[in-house]
Amino acid sequence: MTDDFSQLTADPAGPALDRIETIQKTMGKSIHAESMICSISAQLATLPNTRELSGIADVLKENPITCNNRLTAQGCIERLVTQDWHETVIIICIKSLYTARDHDRIRRGYMLETQRVAPPAIKATVENWIQWLDNAEGYLQETMVQTQQLIGYRRWHQLTSDPL
Repeated sequence: MTDDFSQLTADPAGPALDRIETIQKTMGKSIHAESMICSISAQLATLPNTRELSGIADVLKENPITCNNRLTAQGCIERLVTQDWHETVIIICIKSLYTARDHDRIRRGYMLETQRVAPPAIKATVENWIQWLDNAEGYLQETMVQTQQLIGYRRWHQLTSDPL
């Protein structure tokens, strides 16, 4: 990693910029699914017969972390669009994608816990909640693969071996 953070690194022969639009759309779909997860989480936390169910409070604690990392990754992707290929932007993008993925997995455990104890009246809502997580995770994974292709496999792994 370079110490000169003021230097932008846009390599005209490097990244395949034609892939950026696809990455933006895929990440946008992941963020949309994330918004649905947050909406359903808030609903379940508000209803008197569900707010005390196991797992819901834990999902609510994870939501801001996951949202922040998805939005940070999206912001970094937008910066790549404008040719801001500074090494720290790329590292933060990669780190945010991985952190969002890790917290999606944590939330899944809590959601499955809620599903096990959910009364029949809200089973469909909880299953819908989990389906939105499936969507968010799937689109995030696609974004990660597409971003890795954009940055380059070797560069991606160089940057992930020495995170901030």
